[in-house]
Amino acid sequence: MSDAAASAASSGAAAAAAATPEIPEAGSAMYASISLYTKLFEAEPAEVLDYVVMVTVVLIVAGVVMHLLSLVKGSLTINTFGSMLGAMSTAALTYAALSKGNKLFVWHPILMTFGAVYIATAGIETVVRRKAKRSSGDRKWMTLLHWLLFDVAAASMILGLYAIYVNKQKPLYKHFASAHAWVGMVSLGFFLLNLCTGSMNTISTKGLKLTWVDWTHRIIGKVSYIGLIATVLSGHYNKVKILPEGWGGKLVLPDNYLTFGGSWTTKVFGETATWAFMGLVAAAFVCGVFPTKPKLEPKVVKKA
Repeated sequence: MSDAAASAASSGAAAAAAATPEIPEAGSAMYASISLYTKLFEAEPAEVLDYVVMVTVVLIVAGVVMHLLSLVKGSLTINTFGSMLGAMSTAALTYAALSKGNKLFVWHPILMTFGAVYIATAGIETVVRRKAKRSSGDRKWMTLLHWLLFDVAAASMILGLYAIYVNKQKPLYKHFASAHAWVGMVSLGFFLLNLCTGSMNTISTKGLKLTWVDWTHRIIGKVSYIGLIATVLSGHYNKVKILPEGWGGKLVLPDNYLTFGGSWTTKVFGETATWAFMGLVAAAFVCGVFPTKPKLEPKVVKKA
């Protein structure tokens, strides 16, 4: 072989070696990260179904118990009725979905409805009803329950997002291709941001500070809540893909983007049942955000 040919072969081998991605060594942090990602996000739906169900049961029990504790304190309002409608919508969807079979996909709408429509609404009405309490300790207790309910709501929605991600069995760039997905991701992002900033205002080196006012917290909370309810409704209304080729592909808006139908709910339960469920969710939202002033509890006069 001539010197020129040997040099060319050597250069080609070097270029090929440079183009080959380096495989992380076993035991390294990169190797552990890749292994964890593979186990969590590239698992078969059947492999994670039982874990999703178990965690969901824990979240439901925790959320219901905390909401019941909040109902013991403070006067009930129309906002409370909103959270009750949220509970009804969650129960109705759970029963209807599981009657068709226990598959990983159905836990996505169940968890999103539970977190956004029921528990988030319960968290909002709990912090509103704290104003009916005369005792500073009772008001702080209601605020603490508001915080904990939002923690449960966030965990439920994250688990619901995880369920649909694993269920689709697609590469990452093929996920989040619909308008429903993007509205949901942005709304959940704002919800988590608001939860984090609220937690930072509450937690201090001197303990929990449960009495504070921040107008940005209220605004971001309202925007994220509206977005989450819109996400739930849009998921049942229709199915509109705006990135049919995945990330990096052309952004399109189909001609039928306002046409009702094509969603999982309409296909499985029919249009009438879907409209009824959407009406229940909308009613929960309207009652949940309805302006109300809780009635101040009567003074307790201590007898001499």
